[in-house]
Amino acid sequence: MGIFRRKNKFGVFAGPWFIQYPHRKDPITGRTIYTTRCAGHSKRVADRLLAKKMLAWEKIKLLGHHQSYKDLSVAEILDWYLGLPATKEKRSFDRDQSRADRLKEMAGTARVSLLKPENIQALQQELLKTTHNGRTLKPATVNRHIALLKTAFNQAFKNRLISTNPLKGAKMFKEDNRIGRAITPREFQRLLSHLPKHIANVVSAAYATGMRSNELLALRWKNVDMARGVLELSGEMTKTKETREVPLSQALLKFLFDIGPQEHQPEDRVFTHKGAPIKSMREPFTKACAQAGLPGLRFHDLRHTFVTNARKAGLDRKIIKTITGHKTDSMFERYSHIDGEDLKNAAEIIEKYQNGHTEEE
Repeated sequence: MGIFRRKNKFGVFAGPWFIQYPHRKDPITGRTIYTTRCAGHSKRVADRLLAKKMLAWEKIKLLGHHQSYKDLSVAEILDWYLGLPATKEKRSFDRDQSRADRLKEMAGTARVSLLKPENIQALQQELLKTTHNGRTLKPATVNRHIALLKTAFNQAFKNRLISTNPLKGAKMFKEDNRIGRAITPREFQRLLSHLPKHIANVVSAAYATGMRSNELLALRWKNVDMARGVLELSGEMTKTKETREVPLSQALLKFLFDIGPQEHQPEDRVFTHKGAPIKSMREPFTKACAQAGLPGLRFHDLRHTFVTNARKAGLDRKIIKTITGHKTDSMFERYSHIDGEDLKNAAEIIEKYQNGHTEEE
């Protein structure tokens, strides 16, 4: 403890002055933890800064303002975070709960005070080896687990449940953001032919609007404006929690008209099966994809398809983003896919330019 300078490569004390002073108490042992910081090139300034820090430390000891922390476990931090009202209101709460269960199984008993960066790295590697539904977790999925852990620890630190945040600065795996794919019109028709009618209706709506599955399944007749030809999505329905309007194609408008909103109450769901709201499409959709020769296709890929088709049709990027609710160009790029047709058109455009340039010469 005190002020000092460090040796340079010649073994001579030189450079700026550093001060070392008491910073906090270890929550387990009660030992004083010291910290070191650079105080500049003036010894007089370093002396004053050290005196100021020591005076603050003595006041803390005199007044008994030491924060006492319970040495919590990873499981206790996660349970506390998942119990917060704001956390329970998140759309991703069910997924967060599932991720937390996996984290608690793997590292739930670990004490916060003993966690180090290498422990977090080891946890990431173990998660990469974990299987779910017969497949190992991808780097992006591992990142979602670590992101949940970071958020929980950040909140615990802000609420003074823990004295330090061992997740601060934890590095994530590099992700391939170009996930998903766009399907061709022929593939789409092949998919429809293998779907039950009530699921095919939802899939057709997704193909025509780019809406998310939960948005479509939550759609009620009060959200359908037949006169204006739009779907009015409330903030409660969208991922961004912002209202947006989705234009209806003539085919979709006709479909909704044929169903007959006049035969339903405003609160009734638009997409139903045997009079009941459709709750899940995963099983019939996955089965139809396999039968149509489209294994691995996700319902969300219909959203990728809509964005790609809208771009090919020449629709302005801002308009597409308004329809889909994408906030940034980077997110838009993730959903817009370049395929063989784009490359063929590019070759034709370049050839026309080159031929025209040759003729001018």
